[in-house]
Amino acid sequence: MTHQDMSNNVLEFLQATSIDQVHSYFSDHTAALNNRYSGPGKLPGKCHVCRTNSVFTFGADADQVNWRESLVCAGCGLINRWRSCFHLFEQICSPDKNSSVCITEAITPLYKLIHGRYPKTRGSEFNSRSKPGDFFPHSDQLIQMQDVTALTYENAAFETVLSFDVLAHVADYQRALSEFHRVLKPNGKVLISVPFTFQQETEVRAIAQSDGAIKHLMTPQYHGDPLSAGGVLCFQVFGMDLLAQMALAGFEDSYLGCYSTETWGYLGANILFVGRKPGT
Repeated sequence: MTHQDMSNNVLEFLQATSIDQVHSYFSDHTAALNNRYSGPGKLPGKCHVCRTNSVFTFGADADQVNWRESLVCAGCGLINRWRSCFHLFEQICSPDKNSSVCITEAITPLYKLIHGRYPKTRGSEFNSRSKPGDFFPHSDQLIQMQDVTALTYENAAFETVLSFDVLAHVADYQRALSEFHRVLKPNGKVLISVPFTFQQETEVRAIAQSDGAIKHLMTPQYHGDPLSAGGVLCFQVFGMDLLAQMALAGFEDSYLGCYSTETWGYLGANILFVGRKPGT
């Protein structure tokens, strides 16, 4: 099946603006779906990346699976989180070959996918040994260093900003939101995935003090980092109140996209924050 042959590729999702909506949606969807599977196993479905029918593999018992990081497509090899974020990016933003896209990663399979289909994509990674805007070597390529709290891009440079599982590692994430707003064109959209509390309040695990020291409020938690074997510190796990922070940064019509479906191999409680920069 070719790219053109794939029909009815719409992913149905809830545009939630309250935590009660989130709880109601996932209580109706995830329990019923997840109880059907015990692992290791395989789930047949459709892959939006491959544009064909596929099979998605998961490894552990269903009640222990991290569904976002599992469900590997037999065709493209991408996990649930990468495939579904790409799916919603295309569906919500309707990009074309000339679309200007900023993504806060540059060495992941997801970046390679998006840059391959949308050549004006600009990707970057944070590297404390480099200056923002400079390039540093990684494997056989040069990667641009960007600090999401002080982007070197010009104002209104992009139609879309994509930030997937990055803001949890940014102490001053409010400043990062303001930078995303600054570099977006009017009516441009930001799509943000984060670890989520499924509660109203953000869980603050650590704070950066004025002298640069880190004050841990909870046991330090580190997530995987493609540039560091030791991982990267998680400063916060976000709650529904991230929508209020997006509004303070200037975004409008913000919502939390909630989705869980067998059809596309997106099991579990999947979420994605979406906001729009107002037009002029």
